[in-house]
Amino acid sequence: QGQERVVRITAPSGAVQFYEGPQGQERVVRITAPNGAVQFYEGPRGQEQLVRMEYPNGIVQFYEGPQGQEQLVEGLVVGL
Repeated sequence: QGQERVVRITAPSGAVQFYEGPQGQERVVRITAPNGAVQFYEGPRGQEQLVRMEYPNGIVQFYEGPQGQEQLVEGLVVGL
C-alpha cells in the first residue's frame, strides 16, 4: 500500500490516457480516442510531446517540436 501509481485514466468522452513511470512521476505515453485514433507521446512528466498519430484508416502522422508547439513533419498511409 502507498505504492499505487497511475497507469490509465478514462475520460467521460471515452478517451483513454495511458501512463508509464514510477509513482509520482507518471507520464502520458498514449491516448486512445473513441474513434480509434491513437496519439503517442514522449518526454518527461509535464513535458510530454506528441510524436505520432495513428488513425484507423491507416494514416500515420509524425510530429516534432516542444510540447504545445508540435508540427506535422511527415504523413503516410500504411497497409495499402
